[in-house]
Amino acid sequence: RWTVRCAAAGGAPGLSALEHMILHTVYHRGRPKRLADIALVLNVEDMHLVTYAVKKLEKAGLVKGEKIGKEKAVSVTKKGAEAVMRYHEVREALLILGEAGALDRI
Repeated sequence: RWTVRCAAAGGAPGLSALEHMILHTVYHRGRPKRLADIALVLNVEDMHLVTYAVKKLEKAGLVKGEKIGKEKAVSVTKKGAEAVMRYHEVREALLILGEAGALDRI
């Protein structure tokens, strides 16, 4: 729940915890990720969960799909990168720095 609420405070409301984890995974290292690699990294056995979450992220404009050979790969959009960075700012202010009223200043 905390992840979902932190992401909503950071400007990406309405997404599940899995969708946020996928967004952060796709953002990592700035390279496109294959759906199979995302499932492997997140230890998700049901590929349809990853596929559905990616479709939802694409519809929200946070990621974009592309073909690499015969496989689909996903990369983060500018809007998605901004959402990830905003999440990091909120998380750092609340958990790392522990500042009272941190969200009011962000």
